[in-house]
Amino acid sequence: MEEQKEVFKKTIRLAEEIKKPLVVHTRKAEKECLDILEEMKAKNVVLHCFMGNMKLVERAEKLGYFFSIPSIIVRLKHFQEVVSRVSLNNLFTETDAPYLSHVRGERSEPINVKETIKKIAEIKKIEDSEVEKIIFSNYQKVFLKE
Repeated sequence: MEEQKEVFKKTIRLAEEIKKPLVVHTRKAEKECLDILEEMKAKNVVLHCFMGNMKLVERAEKLGYFFSIPSIIVRLKHFQEVVSRVSLNNLFTETDAPYLSHVRGERSEPINVKETIKKIAEIKKIEDSEVEKIIFSNYQKVFLKE
């Protein structure tokens, strides 16, 4: 565990040094991960498929982190709650292919992002096209930084 933490810290330092975003999957280590990200003052962080509780979601949003939402949002309340609580300016979509499909038992594919967009639009009570525009803008802010 300690070695894993040290490698993670090195990865955070490298991302800062080369000015690249840090995409983190925190599976079953959400609090520990946030503790390290905060300690390291990490910036430009995308939390991929974040399953932390809502206190951790709020903490991560206050730190300025982004959340990528898979198509399983269609049937998983956790991601619906994340989207309802987090600003659209802090959201991305993701495929998490081949897992976490919006249809139980089916393989997730990139085309399923459209289902994520629809569900986010429904939760935020705005048009799909507006969600697409904002998420694309988020992408430009995070991944096209100079």
